[in-house]
Amino acid sequence: MENQGLIVSATGQAFRLLGKTSVNCNINGLCISYIFIVVEHIFSNLIVGTDFLFQNQTVINYRDNTLNILDGLVSMPLQKFHSLDNCVVVHRNTVIPKYCKAIVPVRVPKKFIADEILLEPLKNYTTPVLVAGSLYTINNGIAQIRVLNIQPNSVILRKNSNIASLAFPATINSITKSTIPKRETIEKKTGNNTGNFRHIH
Repeated sequence: MENQGLIVSATGQAFRLLGKTSVNCNINGLCISYIFIVVEHIFSNLIVGTDFLFQNQTVINYRDNTLNILDGLVSMPLQKFHSLDNCVVVHRNTVIPKYCKAIVPVRVPKKFIADEILLEPLKNYTTPVLVAGSLYTINNGIAQIRVLNIQPNSVILRKNSNIASLAFPATINSITKSTIPKRETIEKKTGNNTGNFRHIH
């Protein structure tokens, strides 16, 4: 492979083009050899385009959520971006008091190698707390996310439960910097009032 300049994505973002390489793709036992373009700093390990789908007579069936290749020779379920593989999970059991904000440690998928991560609430809204969509720093596979418990009772976030999903940068309109108050400042503001802000590790 050799450096061949830049390539521009559909969102207008430029990536450095490293070259091309031949990859043998094993799809449910069907081996397909294809030439792929290699770029830097992209989240997905592999992206197939319409040229790949056309060449392999691929049919995307949204009625039963399947992908059929070579006239049905191979059929597989469609995978959504908000699958379990693209979610962060609660790092340890955490209790959030009623009407409180909290900082909760979460574990990032091992395949995601970066210093920062964009997270957003789960689309099905199954979490017992509200999750702030934000850019977070990763330290040894752990990030700290901001949540809010709006319920009149305490809630427990169980270890390894899904709490947020990775967001594509193209879906973000803007990012505003937010400063997390120090513990001393929080304690002075909250006192014994459980309805105010609390910083929970």
